[in-house]
Amino acid sequence: SSDVCSSDLCEEFEDEVGVPPQVAMVDYLGYFAASIKGASPYERVSKAVIDLKEDSKSCQVALIVPHQAGRSAAGGTPVTITDARDSGGVEDSADVLLSLYRPSDADHGGNAVDGTVRSELLKNRNGRHDVTTSLNFSLASLVMVDKHSIEGRIVDEENNMIFRGEDYAAVRRFRMGNAGKLGQLRLA
Repeated sequence: SSDVCSSDLCEEFEDEVGVPPQVAMVDYLGYFAASIKGASPYERVSKAVIDLKEDSKSCQVALIVPHQAGRSAAGGTPVTITDARDSGGVEDSADVLLSLYRPSDADHGGNAVDGTVRSELLKNRNGRHDVTTSLNFSLASLVMVDKHSIEGRIVDEENNMIFRGEDYAAVRRFRMGNAGKLGQLRLA
């Protein structure tokens, strides 16, 4: 087993925080799978996914595990459920699969011209799927918010500031000046 959610880690977290963990995040499946023994990348990723699923169940914790789409997925186009790199095991084991892509990459060769990110729910073992949402990604603070919200409009202006050549300090001053509009949302 991978021991990502070993009982020792769960107990340590609970001792420090006072409650058991509900969610854990693996930095990136590709890096994690590199530490797993196997004859090929496909075999390592498949074993890694199975180990993570077992750990998740034994610790009763939801795992979020980012994974790269294969090179056959064209930039700026929707990612499909079969685009996971190196393993169909990702598709088989996941309870939820969520894709992220930037539509502007299709027209501009990977150079983002705005902060629009599309998110699609590709698989949901216990509910609805095929749901697409537009998010707005701040090039300054790296936050993603609903594109059609007040926060999305503020992120649009932050991105415009970046495109005009303004630095992060100027963007942060702008954000702090709009803090009253954002209520409890903290973008920094």
